[in-house]
Amino acid sequence: MFVPLPLAAVLLCVGPPSDDPPSTGPAIVAGRTAEMWAADLSHENRIVRNRAALSLRAFGAEAAPSLADALEHDDEAVRYWAAEGLGMTPDAPAAQQSLSTLRTMAKEGATAERLAAAFAVTALGDPEAGVPTLIEGLGHASRGVAVSSADFLARLGKPAAAAAEALEKAALNHDDYHVRYRSAQALKAVSGKVLKTSEVL
Repeated sequence: MFVPLPLAAVLLCVGPPSDDPPSTGPAIVAGRTAEMWAADLSHENRIVRNRAALSLRAFGAEAAPSLADALEHDDEAVRYWAAEGLGMTPDAPAAQQSLSTLRTMAKEGATAERLAAAFAVTALGDPEAGVPTLIEGLGHASRGVAVSSADFLARLGKPAAAAAEALEKAALNHDDYHVRYRSAQALKAVSGKVLKTSEVL
C-alpha cells in the first residue's frame, strides 16, 4: 500500500519528470560545481536543499556519490530527487552500490519515494523489484501518482516491458484522460504497441 504524503501530490502533479541527462554531465551548473551543490543538501532551508538535489542530477555520474548519500536524508523530497537522479546514472558505481537501499525504498515509505526508487531500481537492472511498484501506482486514486507512474515507465522503455498489460488497461479504461494518454505513450515505449487515438480519447 502507498503511504499518503502531501509532498507526493506536489512532486507528482507538477508535470512529467525531466529528460534524463547524459551519464557524464557538465562540470559546472548555474555557475557552481557538484561539490558546491552537494554542500547545500544540508542547508536549513528546504528550498535550497531541493534545488541542490535537482541541480546535482545534471552532473551525471560525478554527482552519484552525493545522491547516494542523500538517500538517507531527513527530507523526503531530497530522497525523492536523489533516487530519481541515481536512476538517471545507472552506470555510476555509486548508483549500483545503492541498489539495496533503493529496493527497500521502493517497497516502503512515502508514495513519491517509492515511485522514484522503483524507477531507479529498474534502470539499475532489477525490473522485478521496481516495475511492480510502478504498476501499482497506475491504479492509484491520485491523478498525479498514476501519471507519474506512467511517466517513469515510459522513460524506462523496454526494461519495463512487464508493465505492458497494465499500461494498455489504463490507456483504454482509466476514467482520467491524462492517465489514459500518458499510459498509451508509455505502452508504446515499453512494448512498441500503438493504440489508436480514438481508443484512448
